[in-house]
Formats: sequence, structure tokens, C-alpha cells
Amino acid sequence: MIYLIHGTDISQSRRFLQALKNKSKTSQINIIAGEGNFDFRTTILSLSNNALFGDQIVNIVEFEKSPKIEGVENIKFLGKLNYELILWIGEAMPKTNILLKYAEYNEKFAVKSFNKKNTNLAFACVDALNARDPAVLNILNNVKDPEVPLVLGYIAQNFRTMLGLKLGSRFANKVHPFVKKKILQHEKKFSKGKIIEILQKIYDLDIKFKTTTKDIKTDLFVLSYYIIS
Repeated sequence: MIYLIHGTDISQSRRFLQALKNKSKTSQINIIAGEGNFDFRTTILSLSNNALFGDQIVNIVEFEKSPKIEGVENIKFLGKLNYELILWIGEAMPKTNILLKYAEYNEKFAVKSFNKKNTNLAFACVDALNARDPAVLNILNNVKDPEVPLVLGYIAQNFRTMLGLKLGSRFANKVHPFVKKKILQHEKKFSKGKIIEILQKIYDLDIKFKTTTKDIKTDLFVLSYYIIS
């Protein structure tokens, strides 16, 4: 498998990268800086996934900017690699980038983009969930796949605060008065047990997102239906 990670939300992409490292269960991490006169083909072909004593190596090539590759013939060799490779790009790759276009249509690649998005939809989802309003399902239809982690994060923060207010936690009382007022308007609609179950489902969904390449938007619909039911 070859992971291509890119986007403007560096914090999210680095967290996903760390999750991949943890998942590998090896201390053999080989990080290459893809800067300057980086020879993409030669460098990657020189890598190996085997270390001494049979340990596996996780090879990570990090680029501050999208690598400039002339001609798809210079990246076709990637489809023949027999070891795991992680390519991390510290910006959103242009849709016309040859590497990105090749990766999106090659089954050996898993492409993950992390881009900062407008928070309006996330706030709308939270408000609808607090009101247990079925309209949240229509709102989710407008959430794009890269925005799912952002929405999930706001939902998690909302229900953590709601539970904290129910329990009289000091941290919950430090939230912005406007946010606190909106949550208190609806917190009686949720029991402590229900909130705890919601937070557990959010936690499981967050782990799934960080450790798999599968789309989780459908899971967000399922979670939302559970919350409003």
C-alpha cells in the first residue's frame, strides 16, 4: 500500500501520519526529506522495507511542497512496489498534479486529504443534533468527505461539554457563555447514559478514521440518526 497524504490542515495530516506509524508496530522508521534536487524515482527505488533481524521498515518521504514530476511514465514504477510507502505533502496538491491524478486511479494507493474548511456546516450539524432535529440528515448531505473529521470534532466537543455541565465539571463552566447557553437549552433531552454512549461511538468512529482509508461519511449518518432517535 502507498499512502499519499496532503492538505492545508497540517495538524490533522500529521496526526494521521502518526497513527500510521503506530499501526505499523515497528521502531524502524526511515524518513526522507524530499527537498532540493530530489530524484523521485531513483530515491524511492533505492528504499527497502527490510531491516536487520527481519524487522520491517516504514519508509516516509516528506515534501513541504507538491513534488514536480514530469510525465506519468516517471511514476508508473510506484504501482510495482512490493512494500509500504508513505508520501506526506505539506500543502493541498493541485488537482492537475500528475502524482495525485495517478494515485486517485491506482488501487495500490490510498489518498488522504486534510484541508481546513468552513465551520458553518459543523455548527449547523451540532445545533440540529442538540435539538434532536431530523433536519441534521439533510445538512449532512452538504458535508463533503474531507469535511467529515471537522464535523465529527465539533460534535465530540459539544457532547463532552454537555456531559461536563451535567456533572458540574469545572472545565465545562469555562466554555464561552453563548455556547454554554445553547447547550443548556437542550441538555435535558439527553440522559447522562445517552451522552456517554454517544461519546463512545464518536471515539470509535474517530479511531476508524485515523486507522483506515475507508470513507466514514456513512458512519456519520448512522451516528447522527442514533443521536436524534
